[in-house]
Amino acid sequence: MGASLAGENGENLNSMSYVETNSRWPGLASFAMLVVKAMHSIRMAYLGRRDRTRAYAELSAFDDLWLRDIGISRTGIRAALHSGERDASRHPE
Repeated sequence: MGASLAGENGENLNSMSYVETNSRWPGLASFAMLVVKAMHSIRMAYLGRRDRTRAYAELSAFDDLWLRDIGISRTGIRAALHSGERDASRHPE
């Protein structure tokens, strides 16, 4: 026989519907979705920043002649990284 789960007031939790649970905490689902979206935005911002930092370090390690060969000046590394997403759509690999 299956065990019956009892809630705080002795109600059977196995028979509780989503509507009953949702009515106990109105707005919980929308709040949870906001938290998930915020965490996703924070993660994507972190990953973008990390990638730009790594790319900046790699490009900074190149000498001026190599940078000139790829069309970037040493002073334009940061600008090239920030405009890279727009340029990548024009130059498919």
